[in-house]
Amino acid sequence: MSGISKNIKIGRLDRRITFRQSTDTQTDSGATVESFADVATVWANVTAAGSNTGSGNEKFVMEKETSFNRKFFTVRYRTDLNEKMIINYDNDNYDIQMIQELEDTRKRFLKIKAEKRT
Repeated sequence: MSGISKNIKIGRLDRRITFRQSTDTQTDSGATVESFADVATVWANVTAAGSNTGSGNEKFVMEKETSFNRKFFTVRYRTDLNEKMIINYDNDNYDIQMIQELEDTRKRFLKIKAEKRT
């Protein structure tokens, strides 16, 4: 479970991440542009998904090696998050793929799986 157990110590939430909501805005020329508004900046535990080394996962697709940088973010429980948001971490944006309450934490923590935008 991404190296963090149900007995989470708050001190392990030692990285700052920002949740952002996507909005489409229209430029003066009529083009639609995606922009983001910050929703919340919180403390998180960040681990690489599927790897203990932090290097991410590698997958072969149509004989071409493609590197996916997937991460798990563990944060305190919130009700204002959804899969349409992105996470900004270390100046990189991550698309949220899954949000779930950590087992047996009684609405204390969420585990979020996200993939780095390319």
